[in-house]
This record gives sequence, C-alpha cells and structure tokens, in this order.
Amino acid sequence: MIGELVRLYDRLVEAGQAPRYGYSVENVPWGLDIADDGAITHVIPFGTLTKNKQFRRMMPVPAHALRTVKIQANFLCDNSSYLLGADANGATDKAAKRFAAAAELHRQVLANAEDDEARAVLAFFSRTPQAAVVEEKLGEGDWKKALTGNFVLCRSGLPLSENPTMQRYWDSWFSSGDEDGDDPAAGSETMQSVVSGQAVVPALTHPNIRGVRNAQSSGSALVSFNAPAYLSYNKKQDQNAPMSKREAFAYTTALNTVLKDDQYTRTINDGSLTIVSWAESGQAEYSAEMNMCIEGAVGVDQQDLIATVTALSKGNPVDFNGVRLNPDEHFYILGLAPNAARLSVSFFLKDTYGSYMEHVRRHYEDLDIERPKFDKRRDLPVWMLLAQTVPPANGGKKRIPASPHTVSDLFKAILTGAPYPTALLTAVENRIGVEHDVPRAKAAIIKAYFLRHPNNQCPKEVLQVSINKESTNVPYVLGRLFALYEDIQHAANPDIKTTIADRFFTNASTMPAVVFPHLSDLAKKHLRKLSTGTQIYYTKRIADLMIRIGENFPTRLSLPEQGAFQLGYYFETQERYKGKNKDDNRETNKEEGVVNE
Repeated sequence: MIGELVRLYDRLVEAGQAPRYGYSVENVPWGLDIADDGAITHVIPFGTLTKNKQFRRMMPVPAHALRTVKIQANFLCDNSSYLLGADANGATDKAAKRFAAAAELHRQVLANAEDDEARAVLAFFSRTPQAAVVEEKLGEGDWKKALTGNFVLCRSGLPLSENPTMQRYWDSWFSSGDEDGDDPAAGSETMQSVVSGQAVVPALTHPNIRGVRNAQSSGSALVSFNAPAYLSYNKKQDQNAPMSKREAFAYTTALNTVLKDDQYTRTINDGSLTIVSWAESGQAEYSAEMNMCIEGAVGVDQQDLIATVTALSKGNPVDFNGVRLNPDEHFYILGLAPNAARLSVSFFLKDTYGSYMEHVRRHYEDLDIERPKFDKRRDLPVWMLLAQTVPPANGGKKRIPASPHTVSDLFKAILTGAPYPTALLTAVENRIGVEHDVPRAKAAIIKAYFLRHPNNQCPKEVLQVSINKESTNVPYVLGRLFALYEDIQHAANPDIKTTIADRFFTNASTMPAVVFPHLSDLAKKHLRKLSTGTQIYYTKRIADLMIRIGENFPTRLSLPEQGAFQLGYYFETQERYKGKNKDDNRETNKEEGVVNE
C-alpha cells in the first residue's frame, strides 16, 4: 500500500497536482513584506474572502513540521506565534520560545547565504518580534483573525517561498538528512526500506494525514509506534516500519493530495469510512466514474451508468470526460477509518478497473428485484442499503449512522464479489421486526445475501427478480398467504389504520403455527363483508396456497426461512399494487370468482 502511494506521488508531481519533495500546500492568508533591515513595511492580504470574512489562499510553501507538544518551527511560513512572537491565547512565554526556535531554524538554513533576500530574513529574526507593527497595520478586528492563520515572509510583495534562491537553500537543508542508496552518511544507522528494499536511514516520524472526516483536524498518523508494546528489537518509533524521509514524505503527500479532491475521495456513513481510489495512470476520471457507478450521482442517468459498468466489465473501453477508461488499468482502493490520533486501514484493494466493474455489475444484478410502480430508481445506491440497517429519521432528527464494521464489510463485498456481511442481514431483520414491513431495499438485501450465502432453507427458487408462483417452498408460500390475508383485510376495511402486519407480522414470520390459525379466522370474518364473487376469488386463492403448505403450519422458522417468508410477502404485496389495467382486470375476475395465476 505504501509503495503504491509513493508511486502515485511521483505521478501527481509530474502532473503538477502535488507539491515537490520538501514542500506542502498550506492556507496562507497573510504576507509580511520586509525591508533590507528586516523591518515589516506592509501586511499583504492573500487570496479571497471566505464567508466568515477571512482571507484564504492555498500555496506551496516549505514543508510544515509535524507538531505535537514539542516546539518546531517552519521555514519562511508559519503562524503568528513563530513569526511574530504573539500567541492567539496570550501565552507570551511560549510565543517567545517559538520565535526563538524560528530564528534558529532560519539561521541554520541560511548559514552560508549571502544574497539580499537571505540577509533580510536573518535581519527580521535579529529584531525584536514585530507583532505590534502588524497589529497596528491590520487593526484590531483583522489582527484577531490573523492570529489563527499563517503568515509568509515576502519581498516586494512576492512570497519568499516562491523565490528560486530561497528554495535552493531550503532544498539543500531539507535533504541533508536523506541517506538513501548505497553510500549512507558516516555514523548513520541504516535499515532496509519496506518500500524500496534499499538501505536507508529511517525517518523516526512521518507527516500526518489530514482530510479524513472525524479524525483529528490537525492530522492523524497512518504509520505510528508510540508505546513500548508495539516496538521490536529496541527500534524507535517509526523505525519499526523503516522507510526514508523522502518515502515517508511521498506517501503522506500523495494521500493528503487526493483526500482534498472529491474526484478521488468519498466519505461514507457520516464519516465512519473514507474511501480513496486512484488509477495507475493517476487520472482522476477513473475514480470519479467508479464513485458514480457505486453510489449514483444527482443528474446522472442510471441507464448510462449501468451501460458503462456493463461495457467495462466485458473488457470494452469507455470515454468519460474526454478520457478513455481502459478496463485493463490497474486500480487501487483504500478504505480509512478515524481512530483517535491514528487512522485505521479498513481495507486496501488492487485489481484491474474492469474486474472491479464486473463485481459492481454483479452486485446490482444480485440486488435486482421487482420494484413498486412509484419507485423510479432502477438501482439501489450504497447509502440506501445502509439506511435499511438503522431506524428512519423522524421529526427532523438526523439518521444515526450504520455500524462502521458493516459499512466496511459491505464495500469489500461489493468491490471483490465476496459474500455480503452477516451483520447486514441481521440488522435488516431487526428493522423488519420493529417496522413490520418489507420495502424494496430490504427485500433486495435479503435476496442478494442468500444468493451469495447459498442455503437450502432459502433456496434459489425464491431468490428471483419477481414472484415465483410455482414455488412450493413453505415459508415463501406462508409469506404470500400473509400478504393475501392483508389484502382481504384492506378490501373489507379500506380505511383501516392498524393492519394485521402491524400486529402479527413478526410472530407470523417466526412462529407460524401460533399465528396463522388466528389469521385464518380473521380472514373468514373479513370475507363475510365482501361480495359473493370476491369471496369466491379470495377463497380459491387461499385454497391454492394452503395446498402447498400442507395440513400443519411450521412451528418455527429459521433465519433463512424468515428471509423466504419476507420475500414471499414482498412479492405478493407487489402483485396487489400492479398497474391500473391489471387491477381493473382483477376486479372483474373477483366479481366472477375467477383466479388467474
């Protein structure tokens, strides 16, 4: 995984989408223009105003250090505490130490510099911190806002971080600790890199990953060893996963870059899972198309998406946003979950693009089920599947997220063709037990689950796209009979508020022998309220189903048998809600006492 991210970094840099080694992209709203003697002459606002009236401009600057409680300064660009000796929280002693640390860093980097820009920077840090000057120039309101942002040192209105000479000084200093290759610096302890296999001086810590929802806003570690229990052979910190400073920079920068781009990244289930994907070529269109095919997209025709999935799964290239998507392209998918100060890897998958699309196609095929006339959505996106596992949002309240493990396992099943997680079925069954209803999405999940978990108690004959009127599977027929009893109740009491499903569905699907005799008696009472022809129609339907059930109702139904029952109920209910012409024909048949199966 780390190696693939390192290779992705090289392609992103080549395409101009990621900062080169030793640099990071930061929000820098203010510039401090300095004179030859280091005095601040102007404060320059950069970028555009945001909604809260703060300036925002993202620019590449010398790489910012990973900060914890330790004081660590950055070169040329930093916050007010390090460049001006003024802390947003009023911690003057800490601010003074941070300014001194920044001054020391700049003296080290510019130790042999003789040009005017370097002299001006060194003169700036030789002066007393100039916070009062900046506050006077900005005014009280902007000064308070600026205390929480970054400043960059400038000359003649241009950031010194963009000055080629200053960049050379920084590059030389930043790379001075790199000893990759066969000739490491004297006295350096080398180890074999887990990325390249070469002898390197391992980086003790790696830069943080930022942009993962619900993780720490300051960034979280993907590789981290901070307790003795995790260390091996007296190795320190990240020496336990040895890689060079350059390799650590590359994989973290690649991940931070794609996390900022919605084409590469999707956040699922209210932030419990962040999925990052990329193609070998680095073209974002592959990721964008994959995300749409799995989740759908507003304004995108589902028929077009299915056509794309089908074509790619068959090995045919497809054009998308001016890029030809090659089904043989190597494609990588990384699932990340927030975990305090670290990130957990939920999964890392690599395969060809066409193989993924074949798994997605099969996923939609397994979920395919007859839908109500009002349901215009051809396929069910992942968010809708996850919504079936939790209570619905009521009263304007936000829907609670699904189980993170279920979410992760569901995506792995979709992307690899593996069986769907048992936790998905369990959660759906729990919701059906509470809601006493089997809508399309829940029926589709039950069907898809047992297609990938073959079980004789929920056989393939009941796992069809539409009703199987020839099936003799007893739980399936019981579900159909229950729906028929409910139909009779609606016909006898059109305005009824509480139906037999509200009162008996859960028990009927688990203990039929206890419930169905009572339901039969209720149906007889309801039939007396109907016309003679309608009574005959329903009586013949009931008799046809009872023949398949036999003389005795089952005492208990197992979980797979409950699934068959629920599918039978769903399909029979859809028969009730078929199109108007069919309903009209059925009404005529009822009056004549005729049954058309």
